[in-house]
Amino acid sequence: MNERSICYRKELKCIILFSESVILHFFKHVLYWEKIQRGVGDKMNRQLERRVELLEEEVRRLREELAAVQKVDSSKINPSPELQSNRLQLKKALFDKPTPMQLTSSEDQPVLKPEVEIKQPIKPQRSLEEMITWALPKVFMVILVLGVLWGLKLISDYGYLSDSVKILLAYALSISLIILPYILEKKQKSSQAIIISLYGGAFIIGILTTAAGAILYDVLHLNMALIIAVLYVAYGIFISYYKANEILTIFVIFTSLLLPYLLEYMEFSELLIIQFVVILFGAIQFVIVKHRQQIALHITTSFTHLSALALWGLSENVDMYFAIGLLLIASIYLYSWWKLYEPESKWRAIHEGLLFSYHVFALITLLFVTSDLVFDTILFLLMLVIYSITAFVAYKERLQHVVDVAATVAFLAFVFMMVTFDLSDEVLILLFGFVAFSGIMLGMRLRAPVMQVTYSLQFFFMTLLTMATSEVKPFFALNHLSVVMICIYLIAIYIYVKQPKQNLSRFETWVEQANVQHILPIIISAYFMKYVMDLEHGYISNVGQTPFVSLIVLLGLFVISLFVREKWIGKFLVMALLIATSVASLVLLMTGYYADSNWSFNFLAKIIYLAVIIALLADFYSSGIVYKKYGELLSKKIEVFINTGFVLCILFIMSILSLLDHSGWIDYAVAVTGNTIAIFATASAALMAGAKRGWRDVKIMGFVLLGIGIFKLIFFDLSALDLLIRSALFIVVGGVGLLLSNRLLRK
Repeated sequence: MNERSICYRKELKCIILFSESVILHFFKHVLYWEKIQRGVGDKMNRQLERRVELLEEEVRRLREELAAVQKVDSSKINPSPELQSNRLQLKKALFDKPTPMQLTSSEDQPVLKPEVEIKQPIKPQRSLEEMITWALPKVFMVILVLGVLWGLKLISDYGYLSDSVKILLAYALSISLIILPYILEKKQKSSQAIIISLYGGAFIIGILTTAAGAILYDVLHLNMALIIAVLYVAYGIFISYYKANEILTIFVIFTSLLLPYLLEYMEFSELLIIQFVVILFGAIQFVIVKHRQQIALHITTSFTHLSALALWGLSENVDMYFAIGLLLIASIYLYSWWKLYEPESKWRAIHEGLLFSYHVFALITLLFVTSDLVFDTILFLLMLVIYSITAFVAYKERLQHVVDVAATVAFLAFVFMMVTFDLSDEVLILLFGFVAFSGIMLGMRLRAPVMQVTYSLQFFFMTLLTMATSEVKPFFALNHLSVVMICIYLIAIYIYVKQPKQNLSRFETWVEQANVQHILPIIISAYFMKYVMDLEHGYISNVGQTPFVSLIVLLGLFVISLFVREKWIGKFLVMALLIATSVASLVLLMTGYYADSNWSFNFLAKIIYLAVIIALLADFYSSGIVYKKYGELLSKKIEVFINTGFVLCILFIMSILSLLDHSGWIDYAVAVTGNTIAIFATASAALMAGAKRGWRDVKIMGFVLLGIGIFKLIFFDLSALDLLIRSALFIVVGGVGLLLSNRLLRK
């Protein structure tokens, strides 16, 4: 490219940049004017001002470059008149910078400082490959430790090294693993993952070596072993604090909890052991709170609590010490949790749920650790006080979710305190059911999906346990109360689920799409019917007999559901009850004949079912309340429902007459005559209804029933009845038939 072209391009670029600068200046002063008129600053004005400054700097730079090119090659370059004219205009524009539009004086114009937007750094998401690479040092360190241990075991088996030498070599390896990462870190020749793995490996080798030297090989004096173990624990806490690695913190507390078992072997007092556990847990909190390691908090608390329980199981007659230790662990955990709590965190619900779950677990363990009534009462009273204070402080801080959690735990502590006076199996079942119910309600209150699912499963198993172990007889008993409370819990859960919510979470959206709120009424009805059946078998009939009372109650539920609004009973309850009632009708039709007290319930149930069917048929025919409410569904299959109802009417009438005949209330001939009359009456009703409403299938059903009735009248009733009844029956049927025919012909 020749020098003329270069000069021309630079001039063209200057012209473009200058034009842009002029335009931006114009917009800037327009925005200034708008700001003065409206009294409002504009972020766009600041952005344009910054852009103008950058453009002016670029123009100055290009001007200098253009002047240098013109100075060097002015004798060689003979610009055309057009180019020379453009150059003169550009120089004039550059050296005679146009003044901005004087809309206001400079004194009146506010000085705007450029706004600096501070963007939060976005934490990059690790890929699967990066996660695997990150975990490899930990895995290989464990493999290395196992390899060393097996190697020492192999050497020991062959007798090459004495026990003392093996312990010294293990300590040498541990110290080497402490020095090596320090050197690597100073020289910056290794990654942090490798360094942390080496520090952790040194710690675990030291702890295991100390335990082996004192317990397995007996080469270390017990007091010396204790001192060395404590030094290693101190080293682990220090390195966790220094490196601020959450996994290392978990690893240190997990390994350090091996030391209490060493103390147990050394026959130290149980008081010293539980003191060590509590102090260790308290010391690690400095690391957790300092570096805000929430995951480490929950995991280390679980490890510590389970370790204390295991040591309690190995001890004797020291329940009081471990109960106090568990209370202190719960209190320390509460303090650290409060310090790390972030109300705006996306993991807020999980942390709140873990707070509740852990303290519920702590209450349950405290209930079984000691058997002293006074001491248990004091422990639960302290828990009540601690969480009441927590709820009050959270209320003052306007942390409503924490208030809910703390208040629930405080109330449970009060309930547990009352339960200590009676620890029977019935009381425990009632208590655990209430705990599961509290967890579900609190999970829905906190909108914590994991908590809802966990406690729902617990509630399900508690329901099964209650149904399997509890009885309803005697009526005023704790066993009976636990069964009733399950039903009350289900109703309360359903009422809360029905409450409208805003800004549904992903889990709540899934729950709504899965129609859980519509399935709950079915579950409640099923459990209620199970309860009614238990009551019937307990007080009315024996197990194995047909539960006639339960069948009547089921029909009552179905009838009531027909008149209740859908928003209260859900979309599917009516259909479920319809199916259940249909099955109950078939069961009722196939029941045997009872000469005892069940006969009356059998007869009553069939009468009630027949009456309800007739009432529904009348409602459908007259487009009554039920038909209007479910008209959209019934209009498509109305004739099917009508025909089914007519058939059921005949079957129930025949079943009732047969029952009366079997019990001796009526004569056989009366039963046969009644069956025939019922068939003709139903056929007549079907024909008249079909003709009146234009139901073709119903009319066909009427003709079919009429044919069946005539067939029965001729081929069965003639031989089964005496002459008097036969004559009266034929007269009645013939007369009714003529009237029906006349009515149909007039249509």
